[in-house]
Amino acid sequence: MRLAIRPLMVAVAILGAVAIAACSSSSGGDPVPDGTGGTAGGGGSGKGSSSSGVEPAACTQPTSTADCASCSAQASCLQCIKAYEPSSYQLYDAVVQCTDCDACYMVCSGAANGCGQAPGAQDICDTGSTGNSSDCIACRQCAINGKCASLAAACAADAGCNDIRMRLTDICPQIN
Repeated sequence: MRLAIRPLMVAVAILGAVAIAACSSSSGGDPVPDGTGGTAGGGGSGKGSSSSGVEPAACTQPTSTADCASCSAQASCLQCIKAYEPSSYQLYDAVVQCTDCDACYMVCSGAANGCGQAPGAQDICDTGSTGNSSDCIACRQCAINGKCASLAAACAADAGCNDIRMRLTDICPQIN
């Protein structure tokens, strides 16, 4: 399953651990404290298109994540990060998939965010109102402390994954 994100998203880092996800609501999302005094942006695999259809070379052949800011669309920027740091992006995306498409499918609006079919059984963390940003964040905290803990730990141990997690809205200003 791939998670399609909307332009305004939030990611969460919980108590020094990692919680990465694209929390969306109809009014967008505000950055959430990441446990380090900063804020984290949104993430996950995304859909979108460039208005011109042609991306600059820096976007398609990045030499650093800074090159990804040159991309014209959110999805292109995420692909740029994936091209530059494939293993780190894979870790990042795995956490997003675990939180939003599995553990928090209902409350974080998994269907609306491109997660596909709901998991067979509703997760114990998946409680609250669908699309409610606060309930979505609480669900992610629960998932990061439970079923997604090993994925979050793997991301936390990877410098590239942490860079994506902490600076996503700087790397991809299209997400703001």
